Amino acid sequence: MTQRCISYRRKSQKCALSRECRGVSCSNRQTANYSLVQTKQEDVMQIDPAKLVDARLARAMSQEEAAIAADLSARTIQRIEAGLPASLESTKALLTIFGAHIIQEIAALPMAVQRDSMRLIIERSCRQSVGLAFDGVALLFAATALIVALGKFFVPSQTGLFMSSTNEFEGVGIINPAKFGHEVLGFWIVPLMLLMSSLLLMSADWSRRIVLNVLFGRTDRG
Repeated sequence: MTQRCISYRRKSQKCALSRECRGVSCSNRQTANYSLVQTKQEDVMQIDPAKLVDARLARAMSQEEAAIAADLSARTIQRIEAGLPASLESTKALLTIFGAHIIQEIAALPMAVQRDSMRLIIERSCRQSVGLAFDGVALLFAATALIVALGKFFVPSQTGLFMSSTNEFEGVGIINPAKFGHEVLGFWIVPLMLLMSSLLLMSADWSRRIVLNVLFGRTDRG
């Protein structure tokens, strides 16, 4: 009989606290969900113990009452307020009750976490920049080869692979043969340029991955 009374009393207390925090929960749920979407790394999304204590005292709640409202144990609340890291599930529950302002600010995070975060951001930016530059260069060469192949049909005497009178290589493209010698491939330049353009386009992806892995290590995700 005594156990039933205690259980009923605890359930009633939980219901009362839920009704009391319902307005806060509804107003903070969108903010909490937005915070969870924006902060994907669990080590960055940590609860500030001082802010949690202030938010709990502002609602005149004891640690036991906060635990009941968040459906956590009182021991969990004590550990978080003592400065120990909270699990992702505990963080979600407390955000629903107290709002996203209890999250620890980035400036207050340990320096090691800040350095790692900044290093990842800088490395990702560098990888994207190098990848875009590599794709741009590959596309430029592929387009140039295609233009040379098409140019053979319009200005055949000025398009091809040119050699000097001493059989030294002068250049490939659409150029003036009077200055760069004579053309040696004829219309074979067309399939050669088409093949080069196709190979550049087909190999651009894995070539970019190789270059990025050499420069930054094997951390490319795609």
